[in-house]
Amino acid sequence: MNKKRWRNYALWVSIVSQVLLLLQLLGHLTGLFDLTEVMKNDILAVTDVLLGLLAT
Repeated sequence: MNKKRWRNYALWVSIVSQVLLLLQLLGHLTGLFDLTEVMKNDILAVTDVLLGLLAT
C-alpha cells in the first residue's frame, strides 16, 4: 500500500468525519444519548462553520 496516501490531510478529515457520524448514529440507535432540539441546532451551526472553513 502506498504510504503517501496515509499522509494526505483530506483522507484524515474524511476518516474522522465518518467515524464521528458513525458514533452519532450508533448513539442514537442504541439510545445512549439523545439530543434536545436546542442542542441539535447548536451542533448544526458549529458544523456549518467548520465545514465552511474546511471548504475554504
